[in-house]
Amino acid sequence: MNKENDIRVDLLVLLTISTVLLTMWSLVVPIFEAPDEPDHWAYARFIHDHGRLPFYDHNMLEANHPPLYYWLIAPFAVNSELPKAGCIFMSSIDCRPRTFSDFGKYWPLRWARLFTVMLSVITILFAYFAAYEASGRPATGLLAGGLAAFLPQFTFRGTNISNDALVASTSAIATYLIVRLIQRGFSWKLGCIASLSVAFAFLSKVNGIIFVPVLIAVLLLERSNWQLRLKRVSLVLLGLILVGPWLVRNQILYGDVLGDKVMLKVAPEFVDKKAIWSPYFLHIFPTLLVKSSIGMFGWMNVSLPKWFYALWIGLAVCALAGFVSAVARKAINKQVSGVFAALSLMAIVSTVQLNLTTSQPQGRYLFPALSAWMTLMAIGLENLPRWNRRLALGVMLLLLAMNLYALFGVEARIYWTEQGRLEASCPAGIVTKAGTVANGNARTNFLGDFHF
Repeated sequence: MNKENDIRVDLLVLLTISTVLLTMWSLVVPIFEAPDEPDHWAYARFIHDHGRLPFYDHNMLEANHPPLYYWLIAPFAVNSELPKAGCIFMSSIDCRPRTFSDFGKYWPLRWARLFTVMLSVITILFAYFAAYEASGRPATGLLAGGLAAFLPQFTFRGTNISNDALVASTSAIATYLIVRLIQRGFSWKLGCIASLSVAFAFLSKVNGIIFVPVLIAVLLLERSNWQLRLKRVSLVLLGLILVGPWLVRNQILYGDVLGDKVMLKVAPEFVDKKAIWSPYFLHIFPTLLVKSSIGMFGWMNVSLPKWFYALWIGLAVCALAGFVSAVARKAINKQVSGVFAALSLMAIVSTVQLNLTTSQPQGRYLFPALSAWMTLMAIGLENLPRWNRRLALGVMLLLLAMNLYALFGVEARIYWTEQGRLEASCPAGIVTKAGTVANGNARTNFLGDFHF
């Protein structure tokens, strides 16, 4: 009983710290200083004002997204004073960085951000559950939850007005339920809930579709006769009932069931078609995808120091080595490891596919696999030689300290100090025709950030 109480206390402490940390990020990052936040807000405003979904056109550039997140925040989306969008990003126009007076403004948007914070706390909770279920150890759950909670890109994007936070939380729930199906065996109740969770992930953002083939594969691989397996797979139709109306609407209005190809016509200025073997995928894409998976802020133009990325990459490499060792020693269920591998691969493939027509090397597109990756890292770290509880606590405290540095040493300095504002608004920031910003020594390709 004491051990169970200790587990609950540890989890409560993690969730409390995470809630405070995420709330601080939501307050420190100025309103609209995140990719596409103005358009996400406009989507929710339209639902609030008209009680229906908007038509996707050049004036409503996020309206091709599934509607779940926007319905959830619509109650907060009342008319309010709006800041100018993207001041730091649009450094070549006459737009000044924020002032401290912003803390008392835009409260409808801030309430929507705080609601989004709660969605991100759910992500951390189910990252814990998924890792606990996969390993059978609560310590693994705490480590996975901590890795997710202290990842700077998650604490940045998970507190903005954006459906990225909801797809992360619904995907974390789906990951947990799929792992539970493997570990505890099939039941009709669990299968139904898992199917519905996959539907909610898809209704959060289209890249949540990566869970559909994974769930089908898990249901087919369940030991039983093929007739029963096919009956179980039919549970996926439950999810189709939920998402069907939105798909049919897209087909009727746009002739595009997913509403993604129509973007090529609605916003052709953001289209940047390229071949998979182009230099973009050899140099720009992998570099920026890795960096933005760890932390790139503002409108993809505020970076962290090189040592920051090196520490996170080093930790990930060590974790991968430990995970491979665990699989080789059969210390983890091979189907569970297969699920993590499949989700990771499909998240990357879907991001590559997006970048064939636009230039969007952004780690937030990998959020559907966030819980799977954090679980993989936690299991991998625990399978390193001489790993122990004290070392796990040390790693989490280090990552928390690094996250606070990203918040106050980078974000707060740029937006809320005189020197930072001068650096951000200096004329060195130039937006080129190719969609590349040159700011100091950093060059970041962000073409199309406005509408994804």
